[in-house]
Amino acid sequence: MRSFISIDLKSEDVLDKITNFQNDLKGSACPMKIVQRDNLHLTLKFLGDIGDASYKRIVELLGP
Repeated sequence: MRSFISIDLKSEDVLDKITNFQNDLKGSACPMKIVQRDNLHLTLKFLGDIGDASYKRIVELLGP
């Protein structure tokens, strides 16, 4: 499974600023994927494809 470690963005102010920035870039030549507001997050580390055992261990180590 493709996995990554990320932080959810909760601040409405931060979400507004990112959404506005994305909207400003829509008409530009900048190739980018626009992410819906509900899915915005800050990726800390992309892990790539990992197995179930690795996933469970990572969740255990990073859990609350």
